[in-house]
Amino acid sequence: MDRRSSTDARDRAPANGLTGSDRGKTGSARRRAVLTRAVPAPPAPHPTCPGRTAAPRAGWHILVGVLRVLLTNDDGIEAEGLQALRRALLGVDDVELAVIAPDGNRSAFARMITTRRPLLVQEVDMGDGAVGYATDGTPVDCVRLARLGLIEGFEPDVIVSGINHGANLGDDISYSGTVAAALEGIILGIPAIAVSQQ
Repeated sequence: MDRRSSTDARDRAPANGLTGSDRGKTGSARRRAVLTRAVPAPPAPHPTCPGRTAAPRAGWHILVGVLRVLLTNDDGIEAEGLQALRRALLGVDDVELAVIAPDGNRSAFARMITTRRPLLVQEVDMGDGAVGYATDGTPVDCVRLARLGLIEGFEPDVIVSGINHGANLGDDISYSGTVAAALEGIILGIPAIAVSQQ
């Protein structure tokens, strides 16, 4: 006969959705752990995202609040692909968008970073009253600048890199600055996606 009751501590899910194996995780690993747990508790402060709440819905935690998105690319801050993606993201509710991109085309720079000279950064009017930041560095430099606090009070929850002009197929991905920016986000513990036309 099983003597454990349903109120036994071993059967109860913690209020924050983390199991014992998740408690040592940090950053995006912990966010992923929380996103995959069903928690029957009412919305509570999210354990890793200040200012957001975790609300249960159909077996998933849904992050409620502002999502901070860093937009970058390898074709430059004035590229049509970046501008199209920026317009689309501005149309999404509860998205705080920041743009840090190269000041010109940096296609095929892969994961190159600038180490032997200072990076120059310039505010750029995005044409609608918002500002973006253009740097003479690489796409990976752009992600690192965001992580290092270039924009006061902004730390990205997710990185979107693109829209790349053309294709990133097969071997192209190993050279692509678009893919490299997303990969740098992953390495830094920030979920990321790279977007290309083809």
